[in-house]
Amino acid sequence: MPFVENYLSKVGLQTGDGMKRILFELLLARYQVADKTDRSDKLAASVVNCLFCEVADNSELRSFEEENRALIESKAKELSAEGALCRALTCAVYNFCYGKYVDSGGKVGMFFHPFLGYVRALQEVVNGKEPASFLESFESKVGQRNIAPLLNLWLLGLYRSLPHTPDSKLMMDEVISFGKSVRSSVVASTSLSTNTPPQTRTAQPLRPSLPPIDDAAESIAVIITGAFSSAQFTDLFQDQTLPGGWTMGAAFAVWCSLGNLALVIAAWQTYDDQTSVFRIIDSCRPKLIKHWKLSGDILEKLRAVVNETEATAVSAFGACKTGSDLSLFFRRYVSRILGAPVAFTGQSVREDLLSGISYQGDDPVLAATVCDLFVQTCTSVKRLLAPPQ
Repeated sequence: MPFVENYLSKVGLQTGDGMKRILFELLLARYQVADKTDRSDKLAASVVNCLFCEVADNSELRSFEEENRALIESKAKELSAEGALCRALTCAVYNFCYGKYVDSGGKVGMFFHPFLGYVRALQEVVNGKEPASFLESFESKVGQRNIAPLLNLWLLGLYRSLPHTPDSKLMMDEVISFGKSVRSSVVASTSLSTNTPPQTRTAQPLRPSLPPIDDAAESIAVIITGAFSSAQFTDLFQDQTLPGGWTMGAAFAVWCSLGNLALVIAAWQTYDDQTSVFRIIDSCRPKLIKHWKLSGDILEKLRAVVNETEATAVSAFGACKTGSDLSLFFRRYVSRILGAPVAFTGQSVREDLLSGISYQGDDPVLAATVCDLFVQTCTSVKRLLAPPQ
């Protein structure tokens, strides 16, 4: 799984499990006081399952839920009067649903972001700006099961407004803060759940603050578009042969996607939280487009290439451990530029060839030149993105 998706998956699981545990302990204590029977634990567990749209594995609890649906739903709705709980629950369910989305194969791209699109659409519905039917076209893109808990919160009256671009780390911090406020032992340490492996449950450390990105965006755009310019493209590829149907304009769009990849890699290598990375990309992307002065057709081709390859390219680049790995990665990217897409896999060149995969313009010297240009560009961008000391 690519780095970004892997991060979101872990934080989603982490935050969801933590909130479930907090809610169960909180509700159990309440129901034990109000109800002296032995069903208080079942009721608490059933309300938590209701909020996260989950079904009990235990057959006895599952039967209890089926027999007491009205009671469980009414208990869930009672929580709508508790603002702090609803805020933490909304944050937890956001992360939980985001994790389900990426675990089901959903992508997080520079130009294409279905999950955030759904969350923003839901906010429009919550604010009364759009009818509920407005969500239907978004649901098909993210998967109805993946976002069911978010929709369920709204229907129960528990949903609270989220930022335009929520930060999963801050969403988790809200859950931790709520847990501490109700004296939950689950979050008394840095782990949200002591019964789960620390590598998947430990809260992510806070990153240094982001420098004024608006000030640096222009300089970053100048660096990237200067390195991945039309002049540099012509100098490197003017003597290469293109296959039929593949134009220099299309090749230049893929060349520009490599510049975009340099921005994404530099951002994620400097910061590991969504808000910082998305702010960097959102601030720099329009300036990249402006400096490249792309025509409509080439711009659309660039967007298509980024949507298709960004996630796998980020993952493949991150998996490079040696100079040979980098050489192979850029030989594949050069082939893609020249009109013969080669998948970013863990296969060697020999394995590719045995599989019948051929490279276009397979020149190790050219690939090394492109690699050096890319690495130098990333290094320069990271210097501008480095947090203030």
